[in-house]
Amino acid sequence: MFPLEDLLIHIVRIFRVWGFGEVCGVIFGILLLRREPMTIDEISKETGYSKSSVFQGLNTLLKNYLVEKKKRDRKYVYWAKKEFLRVMMSQLKSRAEKEIKSLREKIEEKLREVDGGYKGKLSALMEEIKQAEKYIQEVSS
Repeated sequence: MFPLEDLLIHIVRIFRVWGFGEVCGVIFGILLLRREPMTIDEISKETGYSKSSVFQGLNTLLKNYLVEKKKRDRKYVYWAKKEFLRVMMSQLKSRAEKEIKSLREKIEEKLREVDGGYKGKLSALMEEIKQAEKYIQEVSS
């Protein structure tokens, strides 16, 4: 059993909320808590995941700028980026902006199509969307 298992569980939970799978959360948690570079073999042994699952998880983490890699001897080693919270907050902001923009555009489209009671309800919702966009901008400044 990993001595910091309770912390690892929390990290995996956070990663799930952020839209990552359990494998990515476990791999990142191990790298973050170990605080030392590890090979795919070492991560596989530590997590119990197959090397191919570890490889896929690491590629996802690399694409999201959460881990780094470097060749050591004849193998790559991986480690968690120290500024991962800043990276994740930036990505969450981008996702939220994208989703809210998409919703705003759909509401604008529907506002042109409907009349009567729905127009007032959609207008009120549009004001809430604008407030959400403003909030995201303020929080990220």
